Amino acid sequence: MKTLKEIKALVYPTEKVDWVIILKDLLSHKTKNGELVTFSGIYLYDIGDPDLYVKGVSLVNGNIIVVAEMVYGGDVDAAFIGTVSDTFNRKKGIRLTDDAIRKICKVIFEKNYKIDFDFSSMKGLGNYYFCGKDFEEKIKNNDRFKETIEGYVNGAKVGHIEW
Repeated sequence: MKTLKEIKALVYPTEKVDWVIILKDLLSHKTKNGELVTFSGIYLYDIGDPDLYVKGVSLVNGNIIVVAEMVYGGDVDAAFIGTVSDTFNRKKGIRLTDDAIRKICKVIFEKNYKIDFDFSSMKGLGNYYFCGKDFEEKIKNNDRFKETIEGYVNGAKVGHIEW
């Protein structure tokens, strides 16, 4: 049986962990630069009536790129790609909760993911369908989308773009 002091230490941790840095470190150990780690959706939070789920993360050139889907009534309504932020805001990026990052880290440790895309080369590694569309084709066929994603990848831009 744990003492009250031990329980309090668990409930009120004294060490503040920056989970974004932990995720960066883990991705740098487990993946190559630019590889998009994709997995079943991990719940982030609601954004009004719909819910937001993180579907993938990538560490490219020291920047974390997040892929998320908005689910409304059980159906994917929109998809987002962007940088990590402390808020969900088009100009700042996509907020990853500490709980979601811990779950992503567990997925990576348990090797329960795929690597379907490489942001370093902007090429698909197999077929990665994001929101029902081929991701590589979307980048090839839309200059504005490609420029925005490249801005996130090289650290020149922050924010997120809707698909």
